Parts: sequence; C-alpha cells; structure tokens
Amino acid sequence: MADYTYTSHLQNAHDFNIDRLHIGDSTSTVNNYHTILSKGPLEILQRVSALGALHNSDERSAAPMCHPETRTAVQNEIVNWITDHDDDSQPKKILWLTGPAGTGKTAIAGSVAEMCEERGLLAATFFFSSFSDSPERRYKRFLIPTLAYQLIQADESDRLGEHVLAAIRRDPAIFKKRLKVQVEGLILKPLRELHRSVGGPGPPTKLIIIDGLDEVEAEGYPNVDHPGARQANTADQLEILSTMLQAARQFRAAFPFRILIVSRPERAIRNFFSEGAIHMTREIFLDDTYNPDADIALFLNCKFSEIRRRYNMPSSWPTEGVIRTLVANASGQFIYASTVIRFIQDRSRPPQAQLDRLLSLRQGGDGVNPFATLDTLYAHILRASPDLKRAAFWLVACRLYLDDAPALFARQFLQDYEGEAGYLLEDLSSLIHAPSHDDHTSPYQLYHKSLVDFLLDPKRSAEHGTSDTETFDQLSRRCLDLLKAKSPALNLTEMEWLYFARHAFDGAGGRVAWFAFAGQQEVSNELADCDVVWWMRTILATQPSQASRIIPCIFEGVHSPCSSSFSSCSKACKHWRRSILHVCRSEGWAFPDSYTLLRELLWRVHNEEQPLTGSSRRPSLRPPMGFGGQFSPPVDWQPPSPPMPNIDGEKLPREGIENYDAMLRLVHEMYALLPQDWTVEYAEELSKLRVRPQAALGDRLEEIASKLNISPPPGSRRKPFRAHR
Repeated sequence: MADYTYTSHLQNAHDFNIDRLHIGDSTSTVNNYHTILSKGPLEILQRVSALGALHNSDERSAAPMCHPETRTAVQNEIVNWITDHDDDSQPKKILWLTGPAGTGKTAIAGSVAEMCEERGLLAATFFFSSFSDSPERRYKRFLIPTLAYQLIQADESDRLGEHVLAAIRRDPAIFKKRLKVQVEGLILKPLRELHRSVGGPGPPTKLIIIDGLDEVEAEGYPNVDHPGARQANTADQLEILSTMLQAARQFRAAFPFRILIVSRPERAIRNFFSEGAIHMTREIFLDDTYNPDADIALFLNCKFSEIRRRYNMPSSWPTEGVIRTLVANASGQFIYASTVIRFIQDRSRPPQAQLDRLLSLRQGGDGVNPFATLDTLYAHILRASPDLKRAAFWLVACRLYLDDAPALFARQFLQDYEGEAGYLLEDLSSLIHAPSHDDHTSPYQLYHKSLVDFLLDPKRSAEHGTSDTETFDQLSRRCLDLLKAKSPALNLTEMEWLYFARHAFDGAGGRVAWFAFAGQQEVSNELADCDVVWWMRTILATQPSQASRIIPCIFEGVHSPCSSSFSSCSKACKHWRRSILHVCRSEGWAFPDSYTLLRELLWRVHNEEQPLTGSSRRPSLRPPMGFGGQFSPPVDWQPPSPPMPNIDGEKLPREGIENYDAMLRLVHEMYALLPQDWTVEYAEELSKLRVRPQAALGDRLEEIASKLNISPPPGSRRKPFRAHR
C-alpha cells in the first residue's frame, strides 16, 4: 500500500492569519494521522516492533510478579527515584536494578511497571527474554521501534506521532541502521521538535523500563554456546547501553524520561556502569539489605495457607522448621521459593508427599525433578563459562572447602596460570561474588546454597557439574604437590609468597596440610618426601601468634588416617611427627609427653573420635584443637626469619627421635593392657561428670597413669583436665 502524501499550497508562506477554516469530511483525516497513515508508516512501525515484549502483553500473561506485600521497599525506592527531581542539576537518569540470578528482578520490574501505569508514570517497557520462543524478545533491533511505538500511544496530543511517522516516511530504512541512529531519528529528534513547537517546561517525568538486558542475543548464531555468540551478545548489550546513555544525556525537557535497566551483574554490563556511565547511573543491588528472607517467608506462608484451604489441611502444616529450612535453602532466590510452591501444588501427589520428596531431593520413578526450572537457569548461566568442568570445580571448592579463605589466597592456590579465575568466573558473576584484586581479606561468596546441590547432583547438572569426591581429590593432589614443591603452581613475588604462606596453614588445623593428609595412605611415600622442617619454620616465621594452635593440629592431623595404634603409623606420619618435634625442640618449645598422650588417647577413645580398631573414615576438614598449650614457646621466644621457596631446609637428625616413637608405642600398648572394668569405669565416670569434670577426671587420670607407671610432668596435678571442643 502506498503511503499517504500531500503537497502544501502554502509553501514558503509566512506572516498570515487564517480567520476561518472549515475542513469537510473528505479532508478531515488530515488532522488524524492514525487514519491517514494506518497503512503507511504506522503499519511499518508496528510490524518492526516486539509487542510481545510489553509489560502487559498477552505473551507475558504468566510472567512473574511480586506477591502482595513483598519487595515493597525496593519498589518504593524505584518509584521515589522517578518522582524525585531534587537532583536535576546532576540527575541520575538511569537506574540499574541488578542482583544474583533468581532474586526476582523481573518480577520487581513487572510490578513497578503496573504501579507506574496506575499512577500515570509509565512511558514504555521492553522485557527481553532468552527463553522466549519469539525472536523479537531476544534481538536488539526490535528495541527502539517498540519504545517509539509506545511513546506514540502514550502521547495524548498525538503531536509526537506526527514527528515520528514523518521520520519513517523520510527514511523507511532507518530500522536497518545502528541503534544510535534509530534512537536519534525515531525518539530524540521528534521529542526536540515537539518541545520546540509546544514550549514550556515539558511534560512530567515518566519511566522507561528495559528488563533482561543480559538475555539479549545476537542474530546469526544458532548455537548460543559458541564463543563467538557470547562475544556478539555482549557487543549488542553494550550497544543498547550506549544508546540509552545517549538518550539520558539529553536535557530533561527534550527527554522527560528516566530509564530503569534490569539485568544480572554480568562483567561487561557492570564495567559499563562503573566506568562510562557512573555519573548518570544509580544502582540497586538486591542483597540482604532488602531482607529477601522475610519476603520469601511471607510468600511461602501465604502460598501454604492457600494449599491448606484447598486440601483442608491443619493449620500447623507445614511446621515452622520446614519454613525456615526452605527460606535458608532459597538464599534470597525467589525463583527457588516459587519453584517449591509450583512443585508442591502439582496434583500428581498429595502436598505432604511432594514436600517430603522435595526436602529429601529424591528423584521419583517418573523422573520428575522438583527444581527443573531452577536447574534450567543455572545451566543457562554456567554455559557462559568457557570451561564448564573447571568452573564447577572452582565453585564447589570455594563454597565447601575454601569458604573462609580470602579470594586472593584461593586464586594463588587454585590457579594454574595467571588470569584463570577471571577466565572461568567473570561471566558467572550472577552466581558468585568475586572480591576486587585490591581486597585481600574477603572470600569468594556463592550467592545461592542450592547451586552446590545442583552441581553435585549428576541427575540435575549432567555435564555442568562435578562431585564432592572429585573436588576433594583434586584439592588433596594440589596440596600434596604444593608441599613437595614448597610453592603453588604460580610464580609468586616475595610479598605474594609471604601472604600465601600466612594463609596456607590458616583455618582450623592448617588447610593445606589437612587436605594432603586425607589421602595419606595412598601417597605416604610422597608425603614422606616433603621438607617438613622447612614448612614448620615457615609457619613459625609467618604465623608466630597462631603457631601454637596450628602445629598441634598438624601433629595430630597427620596421624588421623592411620590406625589408632601408634605402632602401625605410616612412613609419612612418622616423618612429619619427628620433624615437628625436632623443630619444636630446637626452638625451645614444650611438646607432648607420655602423660598428655595417654590423656588424649583416653578422651578420643571414649568419644569415639578414634576407635582402637582404627578407622578408614576420611578425616574431618575441621580437626579438633589438638594438644593446645602442650606445644608452646618459651617466654622470650622470637620467631625466625621466613625461609623462601628456593632455600633448602636443614637435615633432620636421627638422634633422640626413635625414643619418641618407642614412647608412642608404649602408651598404646599400656592402654591395651588395662582391665576392661577400668575402661568401662572410666567411661561411666565421664558420663556422670558432664558439668564440671575437670578436677575429678584429673584425679582419675592420675590414678590410671600411676597404675601404668606413667609419671605426670611436674605441676600437672594442678592443671585442669582439658576437654576437646
């Protein structure tokens, strides 16, 4: 259909008045551009718009929305930002709503859109979605036409539409041009022309919402996992941001809008807002500041109330403990809570059966996964990493085994090459928080507890996951290599090495040694080749205030994989204990005697921490406190200078060490010779004296030691019996 065109008979005319003007029916459409252009530019604009991306489209009829009375704080903060004009001298005309995956960002954006529409504050919306079957909601080329179409509809005077459609008539190919050209021709220039013709302060400020920016996909890439596709996606996302910044920089009368951009905190988007747009942007990050747990609990209670009414269930269902468990498992994820309710409401089984099935994470015979929706989200995000298996190892290791370690140490410890952490994790910023490189104390933090459950369950994660055993074995191997090489895989400067050494044996019992000991029976010979004296002097030098805690934990931990019988210790256990005692003796430290060893052995056997028959159980990563003050420096002790990795350690002397091994064997053999009634009586006495057992156990222990001809050290009778924590 041809566009409607006309030729003015008043071309170049000026300085005249029209006193009377009558337009009959045949020409009345001149002032009604919707009628005139119904088959022209407006039809073109409608055809190139993604009407399914509007907040109130039929395609989004099942889209998530905030449950009543939830997320009110953040919604009110956004609305107040729209209506607050006090900072117009330096206006923050862009608001970036961001946060971890599954925290309800799209639901908040949808609720804000409806709230603003009711108050007359909404100008236009666009909800991108990579899960939509409609390509119009994934590609950038539909954004500007869709916004322009909505701005025309929202303009009650119809004057803006005249300028927009005139621009399309002049250049119908504008939709094939770059976004900056489109926004200038279809939105900014028409708005300036409208302002010049109308004058005045301009219309009130309204809101434009762009949700799901991180889900924008580039055209021409059928395989979304292709590395080129990821780069193209990022380029399109940045083009959209640059275009919106271009619009926001216009003076308010010519662009009376504020822009709400909603996305996950992906690296490229985060860098854009923190660098080029920092002076124009305000950020809202959905963290614990907005108390998501309270809102999730409210949501769950309301939904469970509906289920109870529907099935005539008691008001006590489910228990408060179950609610607390679900809230804790959600870790601030509203998508987790909504998935839980959707699964329980499934009519395939009674609600209680579904709840039990969900809490136990059992897969039914029908293969139904309660968290299929959540798993789809996790898999979608994880595919952004260039190495899925390696990234899964990092995520599980940082959450389960290095959760208290600074991120800087984790990078030094886990990286095989510089930049590996960024390479693996930068595109997973909606799943894990990575402290800046200047932050030397904060750990990596996984946003969601359920992510580890996903990664460790092969039925849920498939190629995206790993296993606890595989992760632990990799860490054990890495620690063993580190102990043998006296250095991690990376080459460290002297300052970096000192930082690494301070943290290598930090934590309960010294994390590096403890991991290596876990597989000691299989790698005993390799552990026996470690320069333990060099490592002990490193601990004394870099951790002088903590050495009296760390050394006994290592002394105790190296023996944990062995049988409780000291006579059957591995080669590595003997080597490490001898070396530790040599260093302590040479530094003038006190260390355990036979009396202390007997006390520790009795206590551990009674508490079943180390049964006499031995145990193949993998040692806990949180070892007991060890012998405490029994390893202690003299009052005037000064820590030595820290050895560097390229310095060889001293030779371990043999003299006097064999006597200690003999003493260990003797203690165990003497305990084995105790009459059975002694051990029973000892256990009974322990069970009776739970409140203040120190004095009585001390007397009882001395009686046992006396029977075995073990003399307590001087002053030990006055020392209270110390129980393990």
